[in-house]
Amino acid sequence: MMSQPGVVPFSEKYLDAEDLEGNQLWRVTCMKDKSVEYIKCMKKGGFLCTDFEYDAVQYMENQKLQS
Repeated sequence: MMSQPGVVPFSEKYLDAEDLEGNQLWRVTCMKDKSVEYIKCMKKGGFLCTDFEYDAVQYMENQKLQS
């Protein structure tokens, strides 16, 4: 994962989630201008990869709704 375009060095983290088939959930930080290229490279390699952008305002609103 680290040798892919735009990946922030040492940003990969295993999220301690694995299904019965052995699929694992990882988080990787990627530079925004390289995210599309990164996702294409990962999908070409057979990985399921999605884009996620953190929104602090939306997070705070969700926290208020859950309280």
